[in-house]
Amino acid sequence: MHEVRLINDDVVKEILSYLPVKSLLRFKTVIKSWHDIIGSRAFVKLHLENYCNNCSNNQGILIRVYDGNTLKWKLSTKFTDCSKLRGESTLDGDYIMEPIHRNEIPVCPRMIGPIDGLICIHGLSPSTAIALCNPSLAKTQFLPMSRISSTFNPNAYRRYVGFGFDFAHKDLKVVQLSIFSVSPNDIHVEVYSQSKNTWKELDHQIPINICFKMEIMPYKNGSLPFSHWLVFKNLRRVEDANYIILSFNMQNEVFEQTTLPPCVHDPAYNRRVKLGFLTEDDSILLFVYPLRGQNSPEDVFFDRWVLNGLGDEGRWTRLSSISIGPLVRVSKPLVVWKSDALVWDDSSEKNRLVFYNYCTQKVTNVIVIPPKICVPRVLGYKASLISPAIFMKAQDK
Repeated sequence: MHEVRLINDDVVKEILSYLPVKSLLRFKTVIKSWHDIIGSRAFVKLHLENYCNNCSNNQGILIRVYDGNTLKWKLSTKFTDCSKLRGESTLDGDYIMEPIHRNEIPVCPRMIGPIDGLICIHGLSPSTAIALCNPSLAKTQFLPMSRISSTFNPNAYRRYVGFGFDFAHKDLKVVQLSIFSVSPNDIHVEVYSQSKNTWKELDHQIPINICFKMEIMPYKNGSLPFSHWLVFKNLRRVEDANYIILSFNMQNEVFEQTTLPPCVHDPAYNRRVKLGFLTEDDSILLFVYPLRGQNSPEDVFFDRWVLNGLGDEGRWTRLSSISIGPLVRVSKPLVVWKSDALVWDDSSEKNRLVFYNYCTQKVTNVIVIPPKICVPRVLGYKASLISPAIFMKAQDK
């Protein structure tokens, strides 16, 4: 039977480009012409521009669930309007891809991203795989082992991973920093290029004495070519250790370091820090929050600082100091969601995720996490049609 086309393909393409991925995957089975449109490179780029990058209300929450044997993701879009959330609920949403089993991934894997719907999963141990994944498409690409990962004893060092997009060469890159236990100052840097599917080792070393805190900057849809880590500098004496932001530029493949506001290093301040993005202009947002259990409800507050520029040109501006009295027992913020909400890890009584709108200073929702799973990881997430095997950007021709 021949297809009857009532409207022009260009009109169909434009309409479809504003629809969510879940709907598009269903529509691919309707008629062949729609299947061909949705599967084309041109449409993937158009969808990225029209749906992923311009529709601010389409962001959901991606929650990593790991029970010790399998890794799965739940994606919920019911969090589009935080103001509508009330009370306590259980973790719901569909598992959006086939689980990855324990022999393929590290224990309690970490995830970085997203960049246009892609996330990077990895572990601290160099013997475990690094993978790029699009949960909404149920597709995963495992990267080849680097020279250091395949040569040295994995018990002799730790690794830290970041990824980002090189706009100059239209290439997705993964950076791996290997720190050897016997010589903490000996940090090897390797960069993976997806266009070449190979690793290369960089000659230059990080010119500072650092120790990584397990904190990497969340991403905002790959709009910047940087990976950022929160690290300690000058660890010869613990009392002299200072936080800095270590940044790696994916385009010129060099590092920059940016100091934090002076108050963060004041022992009397006695607070921790969390990095996030300001969604309006991609500036770095710093949350400075109290240590759990060391403050009364009246004294619990967090400060917001914004950083414009990096390195010597970086300038911090304090935005506000906000009370978080309802969160006095909450452990730490996990992610900055949109521009007005924090998702907190609450393990004081049971595993829970607490959504807190710091503009209205109200708890908007509490999600109970099932027992016997690894501490969840949470990302603000927009689904896309980008395949991890062939990464494309809207700028590609």
